[in-house]
Amino acid sequence: MFFLWGEHQLPADEQPPYDRLEVRKLKISDLFEDAFRAIARDGAGNVEVMIKMQKAFTALHRMDNASIRKEAMEHSKQTYARAEQAMKFPADLEVLKKNCLFLGH
Repeated sequence: MFFLWGEHQLPADEQPPYDRLEVRKLKISDLFEDAFRAIARDGAGNVEVMIKMQKAFTALHRMDNASIRKEAMEHSKQTYARAEQAMKFPADLEVLKKNCLFLGH
C-alpha cells in the first residue's frame, strides 16, 4: 500500500481526472497509525514480530517520499520503545537493536 501511495501522487499543478469526485486528503501519519500501531502494541513482547516491523520500517524509509521516510523513522522509535517496556529477556532486545532503523541498522 505504501509503495503504491508513493508512486501515484499527482503533481501539485495537475488536476485529477475526475473533477466531480471529492475525497478528503489522506494523511500519511494516519495510514501508519492504522497499519502499525496495533501490531506494535500487541506484539511488543515478541522479538520476531518486532524485527519484522523494523524491517518494514527500513524498507519504507528507503522510498523516495519524505513523508513516508519521516513516519517510518518515528514509528521505528515508537515500536522499539514499546518493545523495551514489554520484553523480559535482554538478549531479545539486543537482537532487536541490531534491526532498528532509527539506530542506523
